Amino acid sequence: MPRQDEDEPPASLAVRLIVAAVAAGALVPAALGAAHSADAGAHFAIGYHHRPGRDVERMEYLGAEMARRIPAGTRVFVDEPDELWRFRMTELVTVHGLVLAVDTPGADLVLRRRSDASVPHGVALDIAPAAT
Repeated sequence: MPRQDEDEPPASLAVRLIVAAVAAGALVPAALGAAHSADAGAHFAIGYHHRPGRDVERMEYLGAEMARRIPAGTRVFVDEPDELWRFRMTELVTVHGLVLAVDTPGADLVLRRRSDASVPHGVALDIAPAAT
């Protein structure tokens, strides 16, 4: 904590304390961001060979299946319980020119991702007519 000189007015000390508090307040988020980046970098370096590449291959395969089997402009509902994969599949729907429906009655087709060791990349795209 800064010390006040005898000839220094009390307002100057208050300004110094405010500057020190602001600097400390800016340092905390920066340190948290740096810690998160270091953790993410270490995770990426250790686990890179396994999961990220496999997920990218699965996404590319599912996207190719959508493009091959569903005409552009078709209204689809993504029925996926996993939130990350729901996001990925809705992204693929948009990229491949399909229209994303918010519920089954507003869709022509329902898309589901299914694990299947017998197909390429271990994932299959199930396409079913939407219940009306």
